[in-house]
Amino acid sequence: MRKEKTIRNTLFISSIPLLFFPILTSCGNNSDIEKKEHIQTNTRLIGHRGLPTKEDVLENTIPSWIAAGEDDRYWGIETDVYPTNSLLEPDHKSKLVCAHDSTPFRDTEGNRLFDKHIVEMSFKECLSYPLMHSYGYPRTVDGLFAHGYDKEKSTFIPKFTDYLDVCLEYKKVACIEIKCEHPWNDPNSDWTKESVATLMNQIFEYSSKGLNYVLLDFDCDLLQYIRNTYSDIIPMQVLYDQNADPETWGNLKWLAEHNWSVDIGDCDDKTTLDWGIHITKDIVDMFHSKGLQVNTWIIDYYDEYEYLSSIGVDFITSDCNIEGLFD
Repeated sequence: MRKEKTIRNTLFISSIPLLFFPILTSCGNNSDIEKKEHIQTNTRLIGHRGLPTKEDVLENTIPSWIAAGEDDRYWGIETDVYPTNSLLEPDHKSKLVCAHDSTPFRDTEGNRLFDKHIVEMSFKECLSYPLMHSYGYPRTVDGLFAHGYDKEKSTFIPKFTDYLDVCLEYKKVACIEIKCEHPWNDPNSDWTKESVATLMNQIFEYSSKGLNYVLLDFDCDLLQYIRNTYSDIIPMQVLYDQNADPETWGNLKWLAEHNWSVDIGDCDDKTTLDWGIHITKDIVDMFHSKGLQVNTWIIDYYDEYEYLSSIGVDFITSDCNIEGLFD
């Protein structure tokens, strides 16, 4: 019997009927924003890399995750996870860290310290360099670096378990993007069976304490490996960024037919993806008819939020500056 076959505490699963939990938006007092207060939808909000802002906190760090945790409007918190190099670890097992970029370490000018990727480093080495702000600047807790940095005040890469701790404490769904620059079936894949086991064991440990989670990845093969090896009821969504035929919806249709919930991005101009697909109610209904769910990223404007909510999108992942909704 495959391990964790009876996983509990999962709020959404790609192969079971949809579960909806309505949310209310809370806004300010001017007449334009008051009108927005009346919107009530089944769409749930996910904080993209936590709740970062340009001025205050760094994405994918403990303060960013806590900020999302303390905000009742958020159903989930998204992060990105990489494995370290198992060959460089004392116990020869990969450790897991959270960062969006595989080379997140910068000097005081915002330039890469080196071209070495996280998956080429040891855990100890990963923890020894300051992170950069997503807008291009290394940071301390007091502000931007000027000349050098104070190690005691600098922001460093967090452990994956730090993220799980925050999600568990604040009862948020952990939306975990498995980062990989090389596909699962590539000999140079960032992930190995050993590092995937580390990931799943840590998730299962926290799941047993009450954590709800979902796995996200662009790589169907890696997600399918996890399904086959651990459990076919593990909640997961395929991140979708490929070209599709607007009439047949191409790979979107294929994903629905093959029982994959989907996370579609990147949206702009309310209905149009960067590569020209229109997110329509028909697309959402196609997934819903098969008991599957639809997430969209990254939604940063109110008209996009309003439109996607109106056509029944289940989740909206945001960089947390939706005008009116977050003011």
